[in-house]
Amino acid sequence: MSKPSLEEIQRRVAAIAGHDPNVIAQMKAGAVFEIDDALIRFPENVDREPHAFRRVIIVQSAEYLTGTAPKTALVVPCSASGSRGRGDVAIAENEPGFTKACVAYTTLVMPVLRADLRRENFKGHVRPETLALLHAQLHKLLAG
Repeated sequence: MSKPSLEEIQRRVAAIAGHDPNVIAQMKAGAVFEIDDALIRFPENVDREPHAFRRVIIVQSAEYLTGTAPKTALVVPCSASGSRGRGDVAIAENEPGFTKACVAYTTLVMPVLRADLRRENFKGHVRPETLALLHAQLHKLLAG
């Protein structure tokens, strides 16, 4: 019996975990995806009218993005129309994965199902220095 290829292993893991097998290679910290905006909670604006989609940045380590568990990924939601608050990160319009300037709401880090991160909605990876800034802000938020 021959060893399965990496693609076959990824397909099997994706089937067990219930997510898109074509997205595994992109699923790492710094990946930008568009997801259904209704999945995002903005506690200060619970009556808001959701858009069709919202961009999010994965901030979870790769160690917890592979395999079958957890079935979620930690993301930071972004908004082009919101204002930057304490601890949030400004994203430039020329940042990979984005087409206009926006705010990454690190204070609203939240889990989403990995199954909601689809290959066709993958937009790119932020620069390493942008990811480092997001992680630094999250560290301040969580560790003080």
